[in-house]
Amino acid sequence: VCELDECAAICASCANATCRDAGQRCVEGNATVDFDWRCECTGGHSGAAVAAAAACDAPPRDECAAPLCASCANTTCSAAGQACVDPNATVAGDWFCQCTTSARETAVGAAAACAVDECAPASPSGGVCAAAGQVCVDPDPRRSGDWECRCAVPAAGQAAAAAPAVCVLDECAAQCPTCANDVCALAHQLCRDDNHTAAGDWTCVCVPPGVGAAVGAAAECATPRPLDIRPTPPPEPPAAVDECTTMCGTCANGACAAAGQSCRDPDHNTAGDWACERAPAADLDECAARCPSCEGGACVAAGQVCHDANTSGASLGDWECRCDAAAPGGGAAACAMNECDGAACRGPSCEAGRCQNAGQQCRDRNPSVASLGDWECVCPGTAPARSAVGGVAVCGVNECAAACPHCENGACAAAGQACRDGDFNVSSDWECVCAPPLAHVRAAGAPAVCEEAPLPEVAPPPTIIPVEKELAQLASASAVASLAGPAAGPAMRMMAAGGACRGTGPGREYPVALHPLGWRVGGSHAA
Repeated sequence: VCELDECAAICASCANATCRDAGQRCVEGNATVDFDWRCECTGGHSGAAVAAAAACDAPPRDECAAPLCASCANTTCSAAGQACVDPNATVAGDWFCQCTTSARETAVGAAAACAVDECAPASPSGGVCAAAGQVCVDPDPRRSGDWECRCAVPAAGQAAAAAPAVCVLDECAAQCPTCANDVCALAHQLCRDDNHTAAGDWTCVCVPPGVGAAVGAAAECATPRPLDIRPTPPPEPPAAVDECTTMCGTCANGACAAAGQSCRDPDHNTAGDWACERAPAADLDECAARCPSCEGGACVAAGQVCHDANTSGASLGDWECRCDAAAPGGGAAACAMNECDGAACRGPSCEAGRCQNAGQQCRDRNPSVASLGDWECVCPGTAPARSAVGGVAVCGVNECAAACPHCENGACAAAGQACRDGDFNVSSDWECVCAPPLAHVRAAGAPAVCEEAPLPEVAPPPTIIPVEKELAQLASASAVASLAGPAAGPAMRMMAAGGACRGTGPGREYPVALHPLGWRVGGSHAA
């Protein structure tokens, strides 16, 4: 019978350091039986396994108090100034840090975000602000380093983060722990604060003739006097004091002048009876000055003259515009003004030569200044009677009478023809018209082609009948009258008129008669 310690030997059925590598103890059950060795837990752990490493149970352990380990709190909570709590010693990694403040915030496995008042009286930051006479404010207690100093009322200034603020305070005018608080005034002295950013540096200064000053307290004023070895005379009654010009505790001390007013002390023997009075209103010419109630150029724009009858500063709004008659009440006078008259009209509503430049005439319908801008340009006489209010009119052109690039310009007259413009408002519509009897012939924009009608055929020249002998015989007026009577023939009527008759025979028309002066008529004597 062979025996084998499988925990100590090395063989196929032996433990072969299995238990040792697991930090456990190897126990041989029966040296004569194979594979009966077992691993048992050590160090307070419970558990065993045959022929294998055991699964050991962890003993209860406070992870806040235990030595350093992977799942322990170690120094995490203590370094943050917090408390460590392990709610279950049998569960690993369940410890947490807890704040020591009243908020009691916690964080599992890490330091908690605790609310800390950085402005607490015992904190360094609170001491920084308090040393500067300011107030420490921590906007978010869960954030570190965000505290700030703010100016204490009545001082004013911008808050500063993590440092004292720059505060401004006139300690002579305000009421505060470091202010003068009427200390100087009660001592009938002047208070002066030369540095508004420093606290407690105000100074009481003696008023003349006293001499002296003190920082942060009432001054001890002394009046310098020459050495006098004579006995002191009895006190005299107080001298009269003009509290408007003297510096003293009951005097004005420049208060009226600072307000732009005058000071009046009715009784120099009575203290504190001075009063500030407004200065009388100065003279003001509202026609020349610039002010809310002044004329401001209204009269000039209307071509009139401004007049301020009362230039006292107490009489405002009484200026008037004048032309032929005054217009009281601060307005323009109702004056006559011909807007077409360039020499008399003033203002933006005048015609200013615009009609004349267009070859037209200007007409002002209503020459009153109450009716401005009603002037009109009127077309000249050669054009149709048109007008335009406040501007140049659109006038027609007689192209037969005017001279322009598109006018007739004498073309018809040069051809011995007449010119006619049918519509003055239509350009280049003129035409030349032939003389009678061809007046029906015309041409637009150029001379017409006028052709004379062919002359009628005439009979051969008639036989000239001498009449000189017969005229010599007809010397009496009765004979001439009888010859020219209604019963006389054409030849006799012609001869009676002193002409010669050319006939073509009995019963024919006498077309031509020659007068001694050269006139020619047909069928009768010359006129």
